[in-house]
Amino acid sequence: MFTTTPTTIVDVLRQHAELTPHKRAFLFLDKGEREGASFTFAQLDCRARAIGRRLATLGARGKQVLLPNPPGLEFVANFFGCLYAGAVAVPACASLLSARKHDRLRSIVEDAEVEFILVASTEPLTSIAGEEWASRVTLLASDEVPETEATEWSPTNCGPDDVAYIQYSSGSTSTPKGVVISHRNVMCNQRMLQQAIGTSEDGVIVSWLPHFHDMGLVGVIQRAVYVGMSGVLMAPIEFIRRPVQWLHAISRYRASISIAPNFAYDLCVERVKDEATGELDLSCWQVAFNGSEPVKAETMKRFAEKFGRTGFRAESFYPCYGLAEATVFVSSRAPSEPVVSQRQVVSCGPTCASERVLIVDPKTRWRRSEGVEGEIWVAGPHVAQGYWKRPDETREVFKAFLSDNGDGPFLRTGDLGFLLDGQLYVTGRLKELIILHGKNHYPQDIETTVATSHPLLRRDCGAAFSVDVTGREELVVLHEVKRQTPPEKSFEIKCAIRQALAEDRAIKPYSVVLLKPNTIPKTSSGKIMRSACRADFLRNNLTESVFA
Repeated sequence: MFTTTPTTIVDVLRQHAELTPHKRAFLFLDKGEREGASFTFAQLDCRARAIGRRLATLGARGKQVLLPNPPGLEFVANFFGCLYAGAVAVPACASLLSARKHDRLRSIVEDAEVEFILVASTEPLTSIAGEEWASRVTLLASDEVPETEATEWSPTNCGPDDVAYIQYSSGSTSTPKGVVISHRNVMCNQRMLQQAIGTSEDGVIVSWLPHFHDMGLVGVIQRAVYVGMSGVLMAPIEFIRRPVQWLHAISRYRASISIAPNFAYDLCVERVKDEATGELDLSCWQVAFNGSEPVKAETMKRFAEKFGRTGFRAESFYPCYGLAEATVFVSSRAPSEPVVSQRQVVSCGPTCASERVLIVDPKTRWRRSEGVEGEIWVAGPHVAQGYWKRPDETREVFKAFLSDNGDGPFLRTGDLGFLLDGQLYVTGRLKELIILHGKNHYPQDIETTVATSHPLLRRDCGAAFSVDVTGREELVVLHEVKRQTPPEKSFEIKCAIRQALAEDRAIKPYSVVLLKPNTIPKTSSGKIMRSACRADFLRNNLTESVFA
């Protein structure tokens, strides 16, 4: 694929700009459907060189640069501009610029020790930051950097172990932490992806995933550049508003690959009308990654049944597993193997040859036997350097050793799973496991039972967790109801939930709380933030209501 062996993703982009300068690298769809801005590989390279040169002139090499950009190609150019300058990119959510969430933005700026902020216009940010940041950070409007500066750019010669960017975790179970990703991590993870699915430069990837999330940044933006294929992007909110637009884009641009969490496939099944499927041709979709913990077999079955008439094939599903601490990718179903399940858990496929994956008892740190559940431990060149400015947590999470033979270091993922016949199965989160009367329960299983107990409950919009009640662990269930649910239905819905949990799982909830739509805290990738739900419950921050 490459004329010379590249050591960084910057080398890769530069080669594509030289060999296929006029090939379209990225296209952004305004409102999810109209063709907006686009870059060829040469144009992206030119823009990145101009931004990189300006940042280098300002002394940004080795310094942290915040990228609080909205969905669009501005982020793509700014991200690669940072790498071209030898700076450390810090992707962030554009919604952080709202006054309501500026505290989170400030915490990222302070935690990452940001010295530069790269935006299209400095006005929205300065209106929040005011004079407080004026002497602490340098604000740079990237749209004011002329492309003529590209000719003055010179390579920074970053090494494989230099930091490329800091990926702030989505915070599904705890306060977001900055994961330090090196250029070596980036390239190793892309090689692993290539070995797993063998994407061609003739392919097209379509995505609505947030650009600041590891799945969107690594699995989409960096993936398109590494392979040299075209990427078609849209804003996440456009998918949420009209899920069919994602499928329309796949059909229209003949995408061979697209990635989404489990909830996205459920949303398409529920909200794409049957008559709309007649306008789709999804026969081009060869790799439909499903990255969730865990992947749900029922979700894939329902999606394949509904969209089979559009040419979508069930074998196009690629259940996969990954996390930011491993750059993103750990394992996926192999192209030659069918989707398999054990104990109602979907396999995330074999692991890559360049990594080691073990199942370990989280307390004794002894390796578990095949088929026995434990914590997933990972080692390999794709595992990140650690957490930014958190030496104790880095030592605990990234420097784990087996107690029986001292083998290590390993990354402790915090995820539960088991290995069987060379396949990795992910069963849940270690910290979220619910133990009732001595029996283990996975929150996602309880949430599935609840969601299907009454037609007025929204799918993938509930949380199950435990709380201590006079020294005893008890179950709490939160769940959103559909819009326009009449208040008199509250008692009926709660009874249905309690009955379903009693019949299907022989458990009795301590408390059932019904909430309005869009009130359950979720991460940028759609994961339920159960720890945040638990905290809100304990602080009495929940307003129960069935009014929509």
